[in-house]
Amino acid sequence: MEQLTQMVANMTVEDANNNDFQKKFFKAVIDLDLSGKEQEETFRQFEEKVSTLEAKLDMEAFRAEFLEVTKQYLEEPLKELEAENILISIDQVTVDNIGEVREKVVRNISLVDDAQTRSEVVNKLIQKLISLGIADASQYNQLQKEVFADVNKLRLEHGKSTYKSDITERNGKYVMLVSTAIGGPRVDELTNFTVTNIRHAVYLKENALLVDIVHPEKTVKNVIITSAEQVSRDTFANKVAKFNTYCNMTCNKDVFSKLMGYIKSQIYGSTEVIDYLGLIQHESSGKWYFVVPEQKKSGQVTRIGYILPEENPPEDQELAAIYGNNHHEVLVEIKPPKHPDKWMERAQSLLEIVPNLLRDGKSHIIVAWHFAALLSPYMHENHVSRLPILNLFGGKGSGKSTTARIISRFFGVKKALTLGSTPQPLRQGLGSSNAFPLLTEEFSNKLPYAYLISDLLKNTYNRDEYKRGLREGANMQFSLHSPTIIQGNARLVNEAALSRMVQLNIEEKDKLMNVDETKKLDLRSDLSDFIEPYLRYLVQIQDRWDEFYEQGVEYFLNATAGACDDRTATNATSIGIGIAMINDLARQYDLQEWDSITIKMIMNLVVQASEEFNTKPIEIQFLDYIQNHYNAKDMVEGNAISISPTEIRIKTTYWTDRFEQYIKDKQIDYDKTMLINNLKRMEGIKINDPYINGKKARGMTLDPKKLEKYGIPADLWSDPLSDGIMLGELSEESTEELPPQ
Repeated sequence: MEQLTQMVANMTVEDANNNDFQKKFFKAVIDLDLSGKEQEETFRQFEEKVSTLEAKLDMEAFRAEFLEVTKQYLEEPLKELEAENILISIDQVTVDNIGEVREKVVRNISLVDDAQTRSEVVNKLIQKLISLGIADASQYNQLQKEVFADVNKLRLEHGKSTYKSDITERNGKYVMLVSTAIGGPRVDELTNFTVTNIRHAVYLKENALLVDIVHPEKTVKNVIITSAEQVSRDTFANKVAKFNTYCNMTCNKDVFSKLMGYIKSQIYGSTEVIDYLGLIQHESSGKWYFVVPEQKKSGQVTRIGYILPEENPPEDQELAAIYGNNHHEVLVEIKPPKHPDKWMERAQSLLEIVPNLLRDGKSHIIVAWHFAALLSPYMHENHVSRLPILNLFGGKGSGKSTTARIISRFFGVKKALTLGSTPQPLRQGLGSSNAFPLLTEEFSNKLPYAYLISDLLKNTYNRDEYKRGLREGANMQFSLHSPTIIQGNARLVNEAALSRMVQLNIEEKDKLMNVDETKKLDLRSDLSDFIEPYLRYLVQIQDRWDEFYEQGVEYFLNATAGACDDRTATNATSIGIGIAMINDLARQYDLQEWDSITIKMIMNLVVQASEEFNTKPIEIQFLDYIQNHYNAKDMVEGNAISISPTEIRIKTTYWTDRFEQYIKDKQIDYDKTMLINNLKRMEGIKINDPYINGKKARGMTLDPKKLEKYGIPADLWSDPLSDGIMLGELSEESTEELPPQ
């Protein structure tokens, strides 16, 4: 600094007007890396000296020239590289020239400002290395990291990371070199934080950035910057401040676009972003690992854990990032046990004592279902094996809720999901995890949103995406995939859900274990001591997971010879997978295996339950009921039913009330509103106020010919007043003239 001050003090008139002297001054300022205030002070001294010498120098043009020289100085080392042909053909790479080509790729793509293009070229190079056998697929992420590190090092060394702007990082802040009206160029502070670890991410099907926000007081990892937040200064600032309250921005909207360009220029790779917990596959290595909620407080998952395979585990930066709101709805905590020596004791209780809670294999099925849930993403992905929804129904005091809660506690479930007045908790719960159980409180078809249950459960079974509208007019899409247990006093009857369920009718007589035997389970202790060690065991043996599937198929075929429909076979095989996992654990730790007699009992019960409860849709049952139960009394005593050669007219309230009592006697949960809505959607039914036996009544008109497509035979509608003559055969004399509607 003293040398620069002396240079200004010794300046002559000739020096002031000499281009070489000016450039020498510029270079001295740049080399000293002065702060904004120091630069302004230096230019103020320079301008005072010019004024003293009465030199004819345009200071505004002088400052503009300084900015241009600064840019040229930063880009000078790249001039030779810019002469290279950036668009090389990686397809021509061979084993012999790979070293030369790699060096050229790194050198050339360091010139490319578009981060997406850099990423694509690097990935193409690595894929070529793998195809030539030079590298193994398991090294993909490591190679990607190494190449990007070389690229970014070169860009930073030569100033290319400034994204052809005057923005850079200094002392943990973003700053920009700007020209001022007084004094000369200065360094303006844009933020009091920086963004690091910048990666491409696909979030909610749009391109986003995944970054760490760094402030001297606090660092926040894995923050999503959406496309909208990348183009709006205020939206970006609000997002950053939301995650790190120490952070603030002072740049305007125009400068923000340059800042975002600078940030994007430092993207080094890509990662997966998800909004659920459970079993995840590492893309490049194909290894599976668990992402678990280690701690929940005030409805939020406050600590995430990763249970990784010991052999070639993914590195920290390669692990799936968890972001969003759905995963907070998981009702599970899975953390290292307080008493590690207790986990085997818990395993023994789960395999040998818990199955005796209920008779005839019913509690066996619930235990096996919980085991199968843990690997359901793998089975769905590799064997198209879908985990059924578990529907437990029965009267109060039957033991269904107690049994489900005890078993779920071994798997980390802390409480059941309360079904409130809106579907939002259930919807988010169904998207919160792909492997950990979601246990609901009592479900009823009379819930205000019961009509949605069909789509929600169907999507959950298929692990499909669910689209939900947002207030802003946009749509949010997320997967529904949580292994789900629905409880209720009566069973679900929705036709879309029935075949996707294993339904168990739990009765009070099914209780098998008395109070003294239940004490052996030590229910006051933390039963979840079992699950974390078991998950660690499970990821280490993932090369044997296919054997679980094969064994599950074998259990099913041995018990049933495959004599059932495909959906029932899939449901039974899923339970068989759980049994295979149970017996594997028993063999490894010298516990009691489930024998072939027990397994056959379980398989037959699953098949029986699927076939028994896969009934007709509720609206078809309603029409069947009318067809089978109306009589002359209904027609003579008023406006219950009226039959003509071409149509049937019924009084709605009369028949829905009778049907309600009939259906409840069969332990089926019934909702009249759902029934009427389903009838409205059927071809051949009109909701109106028809004349029935000469009297106008609130009801509906049925077209028997059109209803035949639903399996309702037209020729079974007969007029009991006409001696059982079938519809269409009624004589003109025996047919009552009906008033027009």
